[in-house]
Amino acid sequence: MKNIKIGIFFGTILHENMGCNALNYSFIQLCEEIAKIKNWHFQYVMFWDIPSSFNHDDLPTELKSFDISFQKVPDSYLRLFIKGLLKDHMHDYNEFYNTVKSCDFFVDSCGGDSFSDIYGNYTLRYIHKNHKLTYKYKKPIILLPQTIGPFNTKEGEKRASQMMQKATMVYVRDELSKTVAQKYIPQNSIFYTIDMAFQMKYPTYKDVYNKNKTRIGVSPSALLWNGGYTGKNQFGLKSEYKDLIRNIIRVLIDKGYEVNLLAHVLYGTASKPREDDYWLCKQLHEEFPETILAPYFYSPTEAKSFIATLNGLMSSRMHCCIGAYSSGVPVFTLGYSRKFNGLFNETLNYYHGSDLRVDNIPQTLKNLDNFLTNLSNIKKEMPSRLKQIAQYRELLISSFTNTITKCITK
Repeated sequence: MKNIKIGIFFGTILHENMGCNALNYSFIQLCEEIAKIKNWHFQYVMFWDIPSSFNHDDLPTELKSFDISFQKVPDSYLRLFIKGLLKDHMHDYNEFYNTVKSCDFFVDSCGGDSFSDIYGNYTLRYIHKNHKLTYKYKKPIILLPQTIGPFNTKEGEKRASQMMQKATMVYVRDELSKTVAQKYIPQNSIFYTIDMAFQMKYPTYKDVYNKNKTRIGVSPSALLWNGGYTGKNQFGLKSEYKDLIRNIIRVLIDKGYEVNLLAHVLYGTASKPREDDYWLCKQLHEEFPETILAPYFYSPTEAKSFIATLNGLMSSRMHCCIGAYSSGVPVFTLGYSRKFNGLFNETLNYYHGSDLRVDNIPQTLKNLDNFLTNLSNIKKEMPSRLKQIAQYRELLISSFTNTITKCITK
Protein backbone atom coordinates (compact mmCIF):
# COMPACT_ATOMS: atom_id res chain seq x y z
CA MET A 1 0.00 0.00 0.00
CA LYS A 2 1.40 3.38 -1.02
CA ASN A 3 1.32 6.16 1.58
CA ILE A 4 0.59 9.62 0.17
CA LYS A 5 0.61 12.81 2.22
CA ILE A 6 -1.58 15.66 0.96
CA GLY A 7 -1.20 19.20 2.23
CA ILE A 8 -4.56 20.97 2.16
CA PHE A 9 -4.41 24.75 2.13
CA PHE A 10 -7.57 26.47 3.31
CA GLY A 11 -7.85 23.28 5.35
CA THR A 12 -11.12 24.11 7.01
CA ILE A 13 -13.10 21.26 8.51
CA LEU A 14 -13.88 23.08 11.77
CA HIS A 15 -14.64 26.53 10.39
CA GLU A 16 -17.67 28.63 11.26
CA ASN A 17 -18.66 28.55 7.58
CA MET A 18 -20.24 25.17 6.81
CA GLY A 19 -19.72 25.73 3.09
CA CYS A 20 -15.94 25.99 3.44
CA ASN A 21 -15.96 22.85 5.59
CA ALA A 22 -18.12 21.00 3.05
CA LEU A 23 -15.47 21.43 0.35
CA ASN A 24 -12.79 19.65 2.36
CA TYR A 25 -15.20 17.01 3.69
CA SER A 26 -16.09 16.26 0.06
CA PHE A 27 -12.47 16.19 -1.09
CA ILE A 28 -11.51 13.73 1.65
CA GLN A 29 -14.52 11.51 0.88
CA LEU A 30 -13.59 11.46 -2.82
CA CYS A 31 -9.95 10.68 -2.02
CA GLU A 32 -10.98 7.78 0.19
CA GLU A 33 -12.91 6.30 -2.75
CA ILE A 34 -9.79 6.63 -4.89
CA ALA A 35 -7.67 5.07 -2.15
CA LYS A 36 -9.80 1.92 -2.17
CA ILE A 37 -9.46 1.60 -5.93
CA LYS A 38 -5.71 2.25 -6.07
CA ASN A 39 -4.71 0.63 -2.76
CA TRP A 40 -3.36 3.96 -1.52
CA HIS A 41 -3.35 5.38 1.99
CA PHE A 42 -3.86 9.13 2.24
CA GLN A 43 -2.62 11.31 5.06
CA TYR A 44 -4.29 14.71 5.15
CA VAL A 45 -2.50 17.72 6.65
CA MET A 46 -4.95 20.56 7.17
CA PHE A 47 -3.15 23.91 6.90
CA TRP A 48 -5.32 26.34 8.82
CA ASP A 49 -5.54 28.31 12.06
CA ILE A 50 -6.33 25.36 14.35
CA PRO A 51 -5.88 25.73 18.15
CA SER A 52 -2.67 24.05 19.31
CA SER A 53 -4.63 22.08 21.93
CA PHE A 54 -6.77 20.41 19.25
CA ASN A 55 -6.05 16.78 18.47
CA HIS A 56 -7.44 13.94 16.39
CA ASP A 57 -9.80 12.78 19.16
CA ASP A 58 -11.61 16.13 18.92
CA LEU A 59 -12.61 15.54 15.31
CA PRO A 60 -16.29 15.09 14.41
CA THR A 61 -17.26 11.42 14.48
CA GLU A 62 -17.56 11.15 10.70
CA LEU A 63 -13.89 12.17 10.26
CA LYS A 64 -12.21 10.12 12.99
CA SER A 65 -11.54 7.13 10.75
CA PHE A 66 -9.38 9.26 8.42
CA ASP A 67 -5.67 10.03 8.85
CA ILE A 68 -5.98 13.77 9.52
CA SER A 69 -3.49 16.10 11.20
CA PHE A 70 -3.28 19.87 11.53
CA GLN A 71 -0.66 22.50 10.87
CA LYS A 72 -1.21 26.05 12.02
CA VAL A 73 -0.39 28.58 9.31
CA PRO A 74 1.52 31.63 10.59
CA ASP A 75 0.34 35.13 9.69
CA SER A 76 3.86 35.86 8.46
CA TYR A 77 6.62 33.38 7.64
CA LEU A 78 9.24 36.07 8.28
CA ARG A 79 7.70 36.88 11.66
CA LEU A 80 7.75 33.17 12.54
CA PHE A 81 11.48 33.06 11.77
CA ILE A 82 12.32 36.24 13.70
CA LYS A 83 10.26 35.07 16.67
CA GLY A 84 12.25 31.85 16.71
CA LEU A 85 15.57 33.71 16.64
CA LEU A 86 14.65 36.23 19.34
CA LYS A 87 13.36 33.52 21.66
CA ASP A 88 16.21 31.16 20.81
CA HIS A 89 13.51 28.62 20.04
CA MET A 90 13.15 27.53 16.43
CA HIS A 91 10.83 24.59 17.11
CA ASP A 92 7.70 26.23 15.64
CA TYR A 93 9.62 27.43 12.60
CA ASN A 94 11.25 24.07 11.95
CA GLU A 95 8.04 22.13 12.59
CA PHE A 96 6.12 24.20 10.07
CA TYR A 97 8.68 23.89 7.27
CA ASN A 98 9.35 20.23 7.97
CA THR A 99 5.62 19.58 7.63
CA VAL A 100 5.55 21.43 4.32
CA LYS A 101 8.51 19.44 3.02
CA SER A 102 6.97 16.14 4.13
CA CYS A 103 3.90 16.55 1.90
CA ASP A 104 3.89 14.87 -1.51
CA PHE A 105 1.71 17.57 -3.02
CA PHE A 106 -0.77 20.29 -2.08
CA VAL A 107 -4.35 21.19 -2.94
CA ASP A 108 -6.30 24.40 -2.40
CA SER A 109 -10.03 25.00 -2.67
CA CYS A 110 -9.59 28.68 -1.73
CA GLY A 111 -12.90 28.42 0.12
CA GLY A 112 -14.69 27.93 -3.20
CA ASP A 113 -14.92 31.57 -4.21
CA SER A 114 -11.87 33.38 -2.79
CA PHE A 115 -9.76 33.02 -5.95
CA SER A 116 -10.88 36.53 -6.80
CA ASP A 117 -10.46 40.05 -5.53
CA ILE A 118 -14.17 40.76 -4.96
CA TYR A 119 -13.50 40.44 -1.23
CA GLY A 120 -10.40 42.65 -1.51
CA ASN A 121 -6.78 41.85 -2.40
CA TYR A 122 -5.90 40.51 1.05
CA THR A 123 -7.41 37.09 0.39
CA LEU A 124 -5.52 36.56 -2.87
CA ARG A 125 -2.30 37.68 -1.17
CA TYR A 126 -2.88 35.10 1.57
CA ILE A 127 -3.52 32.34 -0.99
CA HIS A 128 -0.45 33.34 -3.00
CA LYS A 129 1.71 33.38 0.14
CA ASN A 130 0.85 29.73 0.72
CA HIS A 131 1.36 28.73 -2.90
CA LYS A 132 4.84 30.25 -2.95
CA LEU A 133 5.83 27.68 -0.31
CA THR A 134 5.10 24.91 -2.81
CA TYR A 135 7.21 26.64 -5.44
CA LYS A 136 10.11 26.97 -2.98
CA TYR A 137 10.13 23.25 -2.20
CA LYS A 138 9.10 22.14 -5.70
CA LYS A 139 5.85 20.56 -4.54
CA PRO A 140 3.00 20.13 -7.05
CA ILE A 141 -0.19 22.04 -6.24
CA ILE A 142 -3.72 21.48 -7.51
CA LEU A 143 -6.43 24.13 -7.54
CA LEU A 144 -9.56 22.22 -6.53
CA PRO A 145 -12.97 22.97 -8.13
CA GLN A 146 -13.83 26.61 -7.52
CA THR A 147 -14.88 29.89 -9.07
CA ILE A 148 -12.08 31.63 -10.96
CA GLY A 149 -12.37 35.42 -10.86
CA PRO A 150 -13.58 38.00 -11.37
CA PHE A 151 -10.43 40.09 -11.09
CA ASN A 152 -11.09 43.78 -10.72
CA THR A 153 -7.51 44.92 -10.05
CA LYS A 154 -4.23 44.45 -11.89
CA GLU A 155 -2.62 43.11 -8.72
CA GLY A 156 -5.35 40.49 -8.28
CA GLU A 157 -5.17 39.42 -11.92
CA LYS A 158 -1.36 39.14 -11.83
CA ARG A 159 -1.32 36.99 -8.69
CA ALA A 160 -4.11 34.74 -9.96
CA SER A 161 -2.41 34.30 -13.33
CA GLN A 162 0.87 33.25 -11.68
CA MET A 163 -0.86 30.71 -9.45
CA MET A 164 -2.82 29.14 -12.30
CA GLN A 165 0.30 28.85 -14.45
CA LYS A 166 2.14 27.06 -11.62
CA ALA A 167 -0.70 24.63 -10.81
CA THR A 168 -0.59 21.01 -11.98
CA MET A 169 -4.31 21.25 -12.74
CA VAL A 170 -6.95 23.95 -12.34
CA TYR A 171 -10.42 22.61 -11.62
CA VAL A 172 -13.26 25.02 -12.35
CA ARG A 173 -16.85 24.69 -11.22
CA ASP A 174 -18.66 26.65 -13.93
CA GLU A 175 -18.40 27.75 -17.56
CA LEU A 176 -17.65 31.37 -16.69
CA SER A 177 -14.65 30.29 -14.64
CA LYS A 178 -13.47 28.08 -17.48
CA THR A 179 -13.61 31.04 -19.85
CA VAL A 180 -11.63 33.20 -17.41
CA ALA A 181 -9.00 30.51 -16.82
CA GLN A 182 -8.50 30.02 -20.56
CA LYS A 183 -7.14 33.57 -20.76
CA TYR A 184 -4.14 32.56 -18.67
CA ILE A 185 -3.46 28.82 -19.11
CA PRO A 186 -3.90 26.17 -21.83
CA GLN A 187 -7.06 24.10 -22.10
CA ASN A 188 -5.33 20.86 -21.05
CA SER A 189 -4.52 22.43 -17.66
CA ILE A 190 -8.22 23.05 -16.95
CA PHE A 191 -10.80 20.51 -15.86
CA TYR A 192 -14.44 21.56 -15.92
CA THR A 193 -16.72 20.06 -13.26
CA ILE A 194 -19.09 21.26 -10.54
CA ASP A 195 -18.62 22.26 -6.92
CA MET A 196 -17.24 19.39 -4.80
CA ALA A 197 -19.88 19.96 -2.11
CA PHE A 198 -22.46 18.43 -4.46
CA GLN A 199 -20.67 15.15 -3.79
CA MET A 200 -20.65 15.29 0.02
CA LYS A 201 -22.30 12.25 1.56
CA TYR A 202 -24.44 12.75 4.66
CA PRO A 203 -26.56 10.74 7.12
CA THR A 204 -30.33 10.87 6.60
CA TYR A 205 -32.82 11.62 9.36
CA LYS A 206 -35.77 9.42 10.08
CA ASP A 207 -39.22 10.91 9.54
CA VAL A 208 -39.29 13.06 12.68
CA TYR A 209 -40.52 16.30 11.16
CA ASN A 210 -44.03 17.63 10.58
CA LYS A 211 -45.47 16.19 7.38
CA ASN A 212 -48.76 18.04 7.69
CA LYS A 213 -47.19 21.28 6.48
CA THR A 214 -44.88 22.15 3.64
CA ARG A 215 -41.58 22.97 5.32
CA ILE A 216 -39.58 25.77 3.70
CA GLY A 217 -36.10 26.74 4.83
CA VAL A 218 -34.92 30.34 4.80
CA SER A 219 -31.17 30.74 5.19
CA PRO A 220 -30.25 34.44 5.18
CA SER A 221 -26.71 35.79 4.93
CA ALA A 222 -25.61 37.95 7.85
CA LEU A 223 -22.86 39.31 5.62
CA LEU A 224 -25.39 40.70 3.14
CA TRP A 225 -27.68 41.78 5.99
CA ASN A 226 -24.86 43.98 7.28
CA GLY A 227 -23.88 45.41 3.91
CA GLY A 228 -20.83 43.22 3.30
CA TYR A 229 -17.43 43.75 4.87
CA THR A 230 -17.59 47.47 4.11
CA GLY A 231 -21.07 47.86 5.62
CA LYS A 232 -22.02 49.90 2.55
CA ASN A 233 -23.77 47.46 0.19
CA GLN A 234 -20.40 46.05 -0.89
CA PHE A 235 -21.93 43.67 -3.44
CA GLY A 236 -24.18 46.22 -5.14
CA LEU A 237 -27.59 44.72 -4.32
CA LYS A 238 -30.53 46.32 -6.08
CA SER A 239 -32.68 46.59 -2.94
CA GLU A 240 -32.25 46.62 0.82
CA TYR A 241 -31.48 43.04 1.82
CA LYS A 242 -33.11 43.35 5.25
CA ASP A 243 -36.40 44.39 3.65
CA LEU A 244 -36.21 41.54 1.15
CA ILE A 245 -35.70 38.83 3.79
CA ARG A 246 -38.50 40.18 5.95
CA ASN A 247 -40.80 40.27 2.93
CA ILE A 248 -39.94 36.68 2.03
CA ILE A 249 -40.67 35.45 5.54
CA ARG A 250 -44.02 37.31 5.62
CA VAL A 251 -45.03 35.89 2.24
CA LEU A 252 -44.22 32.33 3.32
CA ILE A 253 -46.09 32.69 6.61
CA ASP A 254 -49.12 34.23 4.88
CA LYS A 255 -49.20 31.32 2.44
CA GLY A 256 -49.30 28.83 5.31
CA TYR A 257 -45.81 27.36 5.00
CA GLU A 258 -43.80 26.20 8.00
CA VAL A 259 -40.81 28.54 7.88
CA ASN A 260 -37.53 27.13 9.19
CA LEU A 261 -34.77 29.69 9.77
CA LEU A 262 -31.41 28.00 9.38
CA ALA A 263 -27.84 29.23 9.55
CA HIS A 264 -24.93 28.11 7.40
CA VAL A 265 -22.26 30.33 9.00
CA LEU A 266 -22.22 29.91 12.77
CA TYR A 267 -19.81 31.63 15.13
CA GLY A 268 -21.31 30.56 18.46
CA THR A 269 -20.16 32.31 21.63
CA ALA A 270 -17.28 33.98 19.78
CA SER A 271 -19.95 35.66 17.71
CA LYS A 272 -19.20 38.08 14.89
CA PRO A 273 -22.67 39.44 14.09
CA ARG A 274 -21.45 40.83 10.75
CA GLU A 275 -21.04 37.27 9.46
CA ASP A 276 -22.94 35.10 11.96
CA ASP A 277 -26.06 33.70 10.30
CA TYR A 278 -27.18 31.99 13.51
CA TRP A 279 -27.19 35.30 15.35
CA LEU A 280 -29.31 36.73 12.52
CA CYS A 281 -31.71 33.77 12.50
CA LYS A 282 -32.27 34.21 16.23
CA GLN A 283 -33.13 37.88 15.73
CA LEU A 284 -35.55 37.03 12.93
CA HIS A 285 -37.13 34.26 14.99
CA GLU A 286 -37.84 36.77 17.77
CA GLU A 287 -39.31 39.15 15.20
CA PHE A 288 -41.37 36.37 13.57
CA PRO A 289 -42.28 33.94 16.39
CA GLU A 290 -44.34 31.84 13.95
CA THR A 291 -41.07 30.60 12.46
CA ILE A 292 -39.00 27.67 13.67
CA LEU A 293 -35.33 28.13 14.55
CA ALA A 294 -33.34 25.23 13.11
CA PRO A 295 -30.69 23.47 15.24
CA TYR A 296 -27.18 24.80 15.62
CA PHE A 297 -25.02 22.83 13.19
CA TYR A 298 -21.53 21.68 14.16
CA SER A 299 -20.59 20.17 10.81
CA PRO A 300 -21.59 20.48 7.15
CA THR A 301 -23.05 16.96 7.20
CA GLU A 302 -25.35 17.95 10.09
CA ALA A 303 -26.49 20.96 8.08
CA LYS A 304 -27.08 18.93 4.92
CA SER A 305 -28.96 16.22 6.84
CA PHE A 306 -31.39 18.85 8.12
CA ILE A 307 -31.71 20.58 4.75
CA ALA A 308 -32.60 17.21 3.18
CA THR A 309 -35.73 17.05 5.34
CA LEU A 310 -37.17 20.26 3.86
CA ASN A 311 -39.65 20.64 1.02
CA GLY A 312 -37.88 23.71 -0.31
CA LEU A 313 -35.13 26.19 0.55
CA MET A 314 -34.13 29.74 -0.25
CA SER A 315 -30.71 31.10 0.59
CA SER A 316 -27.95 33.58 -0.23
CA ARG A 317 -25.34 31.09 0.97
CA MET A 318 -23.99 29.24 -2.04
CA HIS A 319 -23.19 25.98 -0.29
CA CYS A 320 -26.48 25.99 1.54
CA CYS A 321 -28.14 26.09 -1.89
CA ILE A 322 -25.83 23.29 -3.05
CA GLY A 323 -26.74 21.26 0.03
CA ALA A 324 -30.40 21.49 -0.94
CA TYR A 325 -29.97 20.77 -4.64
CA SER A 326 -27.65 17.80 -4.08
CA SER A 327 -30.07 16.24 -1.59
CA GLY A 328 -32.99 16.59 -4.01
CA VAL A 329 -34.61 19.62 -2.37
CA PRO A 330 -35.85 22.42 -4.67
CA VAL A 331 -33.92 25.62 -3.97
CA PHE A 332 -34.60 29.27 -4.71
CA THR A 333 -31.25 31.01 -4.99
CA LEU A 334 -30.79 34.57 -3.74
CA GLY A 335 -27.54 35.27 -5.56
CA TYR A 336 -25.24 38.23 -5.01
CA SER A 337 -22.25 37.41 -7.22
CA ARG A 338 -21.27 35.78 -10.48
CA LYS A 339 -20.71 32.40 -8.79
CA PHE A 340 -24.47 31.77 -8.46
CA ASN A 341 -25.25 32.42 -12.12
CA GLY A 342 -22.20 30.52 -13.31
CA LEU A 343 -23.07 27.39 -11.36
CA PHE A 344 -26.86 27.21 -11.25
CA ASN A 345 -27.80 28.91 -14.51
CA GLU A 346 -25.00 28.11 -16.97
CA THR A 347 -23.78 24.79 -15.58
CA LEU A 348 -26.91 23.17 -14.15
CA ASN A 349 -29.47 24.93 -16.36
CA TYR A 350 -31.42 25.74 -13.20
CA TYR A 351 -33.16 29.12 -13.21
CA HIS A 352 -35.21 29.21 -10.02
CA GLY A 353 -33.98 32.25 -8.13
CA SER A 354 -33.01 35.90 -8.35
CA ASP A 355 -29.83 37.81 -8.96
CA LEU A 356 -30.08 40.42 -6.21
CA ARG A 357 -27.75 42.74 -8.11
CA VAL A 358 -30.39 42.95 -10.85
CA ASP A 359 -33.80 42.10 -9.37
CA ASN A 360 -35.52 44.46 -6.96
CA ILE A 361 -37.85 43.25 -4.19
CA PRO A 362 -41.06 43.12 -6.30
CA GLN A 363 -39.29 41.13 -9.04
CA THR A 364 -37.71 38.74 -6.54
CA LEU A 365 -41.06 38.14 -4.85
CA LYS A 366 -42.62 37.51 -8.26
CA ASN A 367 -39.90 34.95 -9.01
CA LEU A 368 -40.45 33.41 -5.59
CA ASP A 369 -44.18 33.08 -6.18
CA ASN A 370 -43.48 31.27 -9.43
CA PHE A 371 -41.08 28.94 -7.60
CA LEU A 372 -43.62 28.12 -4.91
CA THR A 373 -46.39 27.56 -7.47
CA ASN A 374 -44.19 25.06 -9.32
CA LEU A 375 -42.62 23.47 -6.25
CA SER A 376 -44.05 20.00 -6.85
CA ASN A 377 -42.96 20.02 -10.52
CA ILE A 378 -39.45 21.12 -9.60
CA LYS A 379 -39.32 18.32 -7.02
CA LYS A 380 -40.20 15.81 -9.75
CA GLU A 381 -37.23 17.07 -11.81
CA MET A 382 -34.70 16.51 -9.03
CA PRO A 383 -34.05 12.75 -9.51
CA SER A 384 -32.89 13.30 -13.10
CA ARG A 385 -30.79 16.25 -11.95
CA LEU A 386 -29.15 14.06 -9.30
CA LYS A 387 -28.20 11.55 -12.00
CA GLN A 388 -26.29 14.37 -13.68
CA ILE A 389 -24.49 15.04 -10.38
CA ALA A 390 -23.53 11.34 -10.19
CA GLN A 391 -22.03 11.54 -13.68
CA TYR A 392 -19.93 14.52 -12.65
CA ARG A 393 -18.75 12.48 -9.66
CA GLU A 394 -17.46 9.63 -11.81
CA LEU A 395 -15.59 11.99 -14.12
CA LEU A 396 -14.11 13.93 -11.20
CA ILE A 397 -12.85 10.79 -9.45
CA SER A 398 -11.21 9.67 -12.70
CA SER A 399 -9.55 13.05 -13.20
CA PHE A 400 -8.42 13.31 -9.56
CA THR A 401 -6.86 9.85 -9.87
CA ASN A 402 -4.90 10.87 -12.96
CA THR A 403 -3.82 14.21 -11.50
CA ILE A 404 -2.71 12.68 -8.18
CA THR A 405 -0.78 10.01 -10.09
CA LYS A 406 1.00 12.78 -11.98
CA CYS A 407 1.80 14.58 -8.71
CA ILE A 408 3.35 11.56 -7.02
CA THR A 409 5.28 10.27 -10.03
CA LYS A 410 8.87 11.34 -9.58
